[in-house]
Parts: sequence; C-alpha cells; structure tokens
Amino acid sequence: MEDVPPAAAVISTWERTLGLVVAPGDPLAIGGVEGLRRREVRLVNRQQGSASRRLLDELLAVRSIDPDAVTGYHREARSHAAAVAAVAAGAADCAVCSLSACSGQPVELIPLATQTLVLAAAAGLGEDARLTALRAVLGTGSPPSPVPE
Repeated sequence: MEDVPPAAAVISTWERTLGLVVAPGDPLAIGGVEGLRRREVRLVNRQQGSASRRLLDELLAVRSIDPDAVTGYHREARSHAAAVAAVAAGAADCAVCSLSACSGQPVELIPLATQTLVLAAAAGLGEDARLTALRAVLGTGSPPSPVPE
C-alpha cells in the first residue's frame, strides 16, 4: 500500500495475478521473461504507467534485458483485454496481463507476480454517502480504515 497517501481511507483490497499470456501449450516455449530475449518472440506491451508495464520493466531490469531488444516492446495495448486478444488472434506471441483477463480466451498464463490492489478515498470522506453506497455494493459494509503509516 505504498502508493496510498497517508490518512487515506481504505475501502477495499484484493489481489490479482499478473503473468505472461501465451498461446495454449506455449508452442514457442517462451516459458517466462527470459524468453523475451529471443528476437522471434513478439510482445505486445501495456501502456506506460500501467502496473503490467511497471512489472515487466522491473523483471527485465533484474535480468539485464534491454527493453529495446525485446521485439514489440514499444507496441502498446490500452487494456488487458486488448493485449490478451492480440495473443489469442496470433498478432502477438505474448503479453503481460491479469489472470482474469484470460477468462474465456484460448490462451494460457505463466504467472509472474501477485499484486495487492487498494481502493481508497481521500481522508475525511469515510462517511460520505457515496462511499457508504459503494461499500454496500462491495459488501464491505464497514467504514473504511485509515492507511497505516
């Protein structure tokens, strides 16, 4: 929760799995981030600033892989669904996306990381009627908790 400002009211948290989406059976044997070293592997990336893009950039840096050496690194999809669709259609060989975006698509996910997502409101809005309604929809029911410092 490092990106949540101090004193913000946490309304809900959940986890999601991000991974490398590939064709069923991983026919190119991409296997993971190391497979992006191969020039014939075509990536469709997520847009700058997205959590998927930040994760990929971190994983490339740890492995000393130059992003400019990854085929398709600068080709961007604006959503997880668009990136998965590109892989499913054969327009790309892989993309970093959430597991939930793969549902119903002819693709597989090679897990890379689990992220905790936080829905938060500005300090002082904890009792706002709109947030009360949102909590009811989410099923949390209780007032938001302040972010620990």
